[in-house]
Amino acid sequence: MSENMKGEQADITIGFTAGASNASTVAITVKDAAGNAVSEPYLLDVWLSDAATGLGLTATASSSAAAIVSGYGSIFTINTAKKCWDVQTNASGEARITITDTAKTRFYVGVRDPRSGRSLVSAKMATADYT
Repeated sequence: MSENMKGEQADITIGFTAGASNASTVAITVKDAAGNAVSEPYLLDVWLSDAATGLGLTATASSSAAAIVSGYGSIFTINTAKKCWDVQTNASGEARITITDTAKTRFYVGVRDPRSGRSLVSAKMATADYT
């Protein structure tokens, strides 16, 4: 753990940008207590949910497997196909995951910080978050 993260609670931000056809890119950034992006890779649990609370996995899987945008982290483990992953950010604390879904399902994205056990749930994806 880097010096800037010792004893500090990380904050996580989640945003969406429209990508290629029927795709949305989920942007996840881990920040330190001062609000700066961390300067180290960070492991996260990421899942798609139907609930605003993030409770449970979505009943509807995306139509294609999730993919990491080049240079923005790695998917270490696929826990549930098209629904749940163990993700590592890049060295700047950022992960970008492309979700492709022809139905443009309005998922909530849950992210859990295994270091603190704290979870965060995004706003509900909008149809406009897909191209």
